[in-house]
Amino acid sequence: ATQDPGSVQIALMLAFLREHPPASFWMLNTDVINRFEFVHRGEATLKTPLGPLPTVLYTSHHAKARRTTYMWLAPSLDYMPARLEQRRGDSTLFALNILSYKRT
Repeated sequence: ATQDPGSVQIALMLAFLREHPPASFWMLNTDVINRFEFVHRGEATLKTPLGPLPTVLYTSHHAKARRTTYMWLAPSLDYMPARLEQRRGDSTLFALNILSYKRT
C-alpha cells in the first residue's frame, strides 16, 4: 500500500511487529509517488535518556533522492525510532532523538 509521510512510520513499525520488514515501500510526497528502498545496516546500542537502548539500523531513500534517512529502531519499544537522521552526503540535515517513552 502507498503511504504518506504521516503514516509511513506506523506502517513500518507494524511490519516489524509482524516480523516482515519491507524491502521497499511506496510513499506519496505532495503529488509524486516514489518507491523507497529500505535497507538493514546492522545493530547498535544507543546512549539515551532511557539508558542504553539496543536498536536495529535501517536506511531509506528513493532513486532520485540526494538525501538518505537513517532510522535506529528499538525492538524493546515496539520498533519506535530511538534516533532519526536525514543526511545529504557527509552533512546531517536534521536529527531527532528519543527523550522519553510511556507505554499506554
